Amino acid sequence: MSPRNFREAVFDEHGLECLVCGRSPENGYDRSQELSVHHLNGDQMDNRPENGIPVCQSCHIHIHRTDEPPYRQWHRQLYVEHRSVWNQHTDLPYNGPHLTRDLAERLYGNEEGTPEGVKYLDDDDDDDEDGTTGATEIP
Repeated sequence: MSPRNFREAVFDEHGLECLVCGRSPENGYDRSQELSVHHLNGDQMDNRPENGIPVCQSCHIHIHRTDEPPYRQWHRQLYVEHRSVWNQHTDLPYNGPHLTRDLAERLYGNEEGTPEGVKYLDDDDDDDEDGTTGATEIP
């Protein structure tokens, strides 16, 4: 399957929003107004639709280098060789075994966590209409 058809098939299956943080071009994602497609096993030649999920650029980077919620289930599905380049920036990289999608979902799919890449959130100190202050919540 061509990369273009792969992207279209992934977006048809999952929609046009980041599967990790929920951002989409319609709700404020403006990095070229385009989402990435993450290859679950890290092999960019494996263009089977079931090997892809839509993600924003920020979450895509964190999936490859962060073994913490909410990225853990996606990170641990990558083959080790697809983690190591990104893990050079972390103190304790995860170099354990590759997990199947089902096992990763079962083990790590219910973990809570706010994505680290929250630079896009509104963090001004002004009071909102409801009396709260701070960052906008991820939908």
